[in-house]
Amino acid sequence: MYQGHEKELSVMSARSALRSVTVYDQFALLGKFDALWLSDAVRSTFARMYALKWGKSTEQAEQFVARQQEENRRFIVFYLFYPFDLMPLGMIDSVWSIFLQIDGKTDRSYSPLEIKTIELSPEYQHMVGSVYTRFKQVYELKFDAANSDDQQLILPSTKQIALCFRSVTKEVSLFWQLRDGALAPSARAKGPVKRSASWAEENVYGSGQVKAVPKKKMRKTAGR
Repeated sequence: MYQGHEKELSVMSARSALRSVTVYDQFALLGKFDALWLSDAVRSTFARMYALKWGKSTEQAEQFVARQQEENRRFIVFYLFYPFDLMPLGMIDSVWSIFLQIDGKTDRSYSPLEIKTIELSPEYQHMVGSVYTRFKQVYELKFDAANSDDQQLILPSTKQIALCFRSVTKEVSLFWQLRDGALAPSARAKGPVKRSASWAEENVYGSGQVKAVPKKKMRKTAGR
């Protein structure tokens, strides 16, 4: 049986931009967040995969890469994979609010311009691998790349960006460490990380840049 010619581009740089965390209360699942930051490297990988798929020339591929990276001058975008059986995100009565935070500063927190559901392209499906399943809804989270003074949020001096999820009682964040405004080499995929936090299960593609705020320990009652 003819298997066809293999055409493969490395997706490791793209997968290094994946972050994941699962949140529980006792044994109840409260949230499962898998997020891909569409960094310049991720968009470049997508553009080259798309060009290869459609038989574009090298010049056409590079033009497409440039257009994709120009999009990052206007917007900061994440693809979020979230279970269908949990309450939808982006609604006025959603359990979780979502915001972007720069360098851990509360005065540099930004709400998304748009949260919408999308159909994930085959290129991105290949990039994220097993993170994408038919049991998850894909959301596009779009933030303005500049503040109200028209200054870019991500600068060469920016050390970290965080995608934050907050409910009435809990908070969890996904972190991307930066160097010169791009994903730091140390954040590239290095295999599994240890679990931590009493109600958050970490499953991180990268160097473990996930922090959860654990719930308060319950006081022991007499006789226990």
